[in-house]
Parts: sequence; C-alpha cells; structure tokens
Amino acid sequence: GVVKKKFTYNDGKKDSRTWLITDNKDGTFDAVGHDMAESARGKQVGNSMQMLYALFVKENGVKQKVRFEDSYYLVNKDSMMATSISKVGGKVVSRSTISLKKLDEEKVSKKSSQESKTEISLRKPNKAESNER
Repeated sequence: GVVKKKFTYNDGKKDSRTWLITDNKDGTFDAVGHDMAESARGKQVGNSMQMLYALFVKENGVKQKVRFEDSYYLVNKDSMMATSISKVGGKVVSRSTISLKKLDEEKVSKKSSQESKTEISLRKPNKAESNER
C-alpha cells in the first residue's frame, strides 16, 4: 500500500513523505520512497512495529545519509506513538518521540492511500547518548 505523512516540526518547518510498502511472505515488509537512501525493512508483531531505514538529508548544503531506527506502538485505531533514533556515521545525532494521528477522512480528499499527520518532538542527545553505537 501507500503511506503518506505530513510532518510539522517544533520549529514550524513542514515536510512530507510518501512511501510504497510491500509485504513479504516471511512476515516482514519493505518500503521505498523518493527520499530514501536504501529500502526500508520492517516487521510488525501485535500492536508494535520496528522499521530500519536510511534517508538522504541535506544540512548546510551537504547531503548526507542518516540511518533511522523507528519503533511504533498502536494506541488505538486512530493513533500511534513512536520512538526514533537517528545516526550519522554510527553516532546518535537525535532521539525523537513522535505521536501520529490519522486524519479525519471527511477533511481529506478521497484518496486510496492512508494519511497521517505527525508532530515531532526533538531533543538533542546528551554526551553519553551521542557516543552510543
């Protein structure tokens, strides 16, 4: 299926992401998207899911590969909580706690894809966390 996300960061910056998800016979799934450095790989068990992926991120005019380790937890049919760890060169550069809420279908144009709005809370890792691998 297709998953579309619209992001609003704490600083007001907006972003969006569209991924094509493919289920595999072994219970895992793969995802591809326009901003991915490589295919994502994930697995869902019960109400939780883990996904590993890498994105190309531009910072100060330089494009770099950032690896993500995301864990998602379904709270109810309309919302999820997630944690995300991002790494550059094996070093933790951020940890995020994310809430995701499905948009009201009446407010979204009729499309066959699922959409969610993501609000992201970012904090800089402390020195010990920055050195984790």
